[in-house]
Amino acid sequence: STYTALDFSPNFLRLARERLGAKYPNTPVTFAAANAEAMPLSDAAFDAVTSNFGILHLSDPDAFLAESYRVLKPGGRLAFSAWAPPPATEGFDLILGAVNAAGNPNVPLPAGPPFFQYADPATVRRALAKAGFVDVDVTTVDWMEWHVDSADELYEIFLEGTARTRELLRGQTETEAEAVREELRRRFGERRGALRMPAVVSSGQKPL
Repeated sequence: STYTALDFSPNFLRLARERLGAKYPNTPVTFAAANAEAMPLSDAAFDAVTSNFGILHLSDPDAFLAESYRVLKPGGRLAFSAWAPPPATEGFDLILGAVNAAGNPNVPLPAGPPFFQYADPATVRRALAKAGFVDVDVTTVDWMEWHVDSADELYEIFLEGTARTRELLRGQTETEAEAVREELRRRFGERRGALRMPAVVSSGQKPL
C-alpha cells in the first residue's frame, strides 16, 4: 500500500515526516502541502480518505467532502472525526465555560463551521448525502479520555495543542486571560485524572 499525507501547513508536514519516518521507516508516504478543499490529486485514485479532527477547521467543509468523493475510487470510503459537544467533552466544557464566564467569548476567529457541527448525526448524513456518499455511518467513541492533573495543565493543552480554541485563548487580553485561568481553576477544583473526551467518527462510501 502507498499513502499520501496532505496538509496546508509545512510545519505539520515536517512533523509528520519525522514521526512517521521514525516509527514506520519502510512505509511509502508522499507528503503534499495543499488545501484539503482543493486537493492536487487525481480523480478516482484512492481507496480511502481520512481526516482526524480536520473538518472542524475548514472554511468550506462541503468542498472537502466533494474533493474526497472525487479522489476516491468507486467503492472507496471517507472517514473523519470531530469532537462531541460539551458537556460530554469535559475538557471543552471546562475551558469554554471559563471563557464564557470570565473572559471574552467573541474573539474573531478564522472562517469555519460551528465547531461541533459535525458531531450531529443529522448534519453529517445530510452533508455526506449531498456530496454523493452512501452507506453513511456515524458512531460516537465514548472511551476517549484526557489525563489531566491540574487546571493550568488543561489551559496549556488548549493553548499549545489545539487550533481554534488556541486562537480563542490567545485573543484574550492579559487581564481576561488571568481571569479565565482563575475561573478554570475554580471549575476544575480538586478533581484529578481523566476527563471524558468522546469523539464522533463518521464515514461514507462512494457508490460502486
